[in-house]
Amino acid sequence: MALLVGLLAGCSRPLVDGDAELQISSRETEGREGTKLSGEFTQAYYRFTDQNTVTVVLLQGPDDAPERVASLEMFWKARAGLTPIDRTATNALVRFYEFRDTAAEPNTVGVYAGAGFIRLHDNPSVGTIDGNLWDADLRLTDRSTDFTDRLGRAVFAGSFTAQRDDARVTSILRELNQQLEERLGYPRLVLHDPPSNHLMSWSH
Repeated sequence: MALLVGLLAGCSRPLVDGDAELQISSRETEGREGTKLSGEFTQAYYRFTDQNTVTVVLLQGPDDAPERVASLEMFWKARAGLTPIDRTATNALVRFYEFRDTAAEPNTVGVYAGAGFIRLHDNPSVGTIDGNLWDADLRLTDRSTDFTDRLGRAVFAGSFTAQRDDARVTSILRELNQQLEERLGYPRLVLHDPPSNHLMSWSH
């Protein structure tokens, strides 16, 4: 069941680094009990390349040891009155990283990836954006040996308010590269440098 969390755009509390409320939940399948993970990301930043190319990074937990990270890479922008709003459309690459450090799952990570639809409510060339992620369809694409997949095929949806900080997004994604290599035992690159001539590099 697709889930959409309420908009944050009307929230009156002050923003420092941005924030987001998204939820990832198992799609209903025979023999699998549904699982939901609430994501109250306390930090949300974005990097602006052009009106159609924006990278949003969401963090839950401390910078040096996040519990969850989401990266949203928009490659074309929906425009009110010009772009049909179709929940089956996709305009973004979406990844969700869950880090675990428990006795049963020490120093592990699970990587969920897929595509979704992002709608921005602001001009991304300015300092702050409000947006929604609709019905991103994710699957586990990589994991540490001891990581247990509790979601299976999942839906990721919700809303975010992000602050523009191009350098910080690049720094976070570079650090994410290092943490993934440490936990997986091999490199797994994520987009980290601003694309040149719209050529982007990401893991398959």
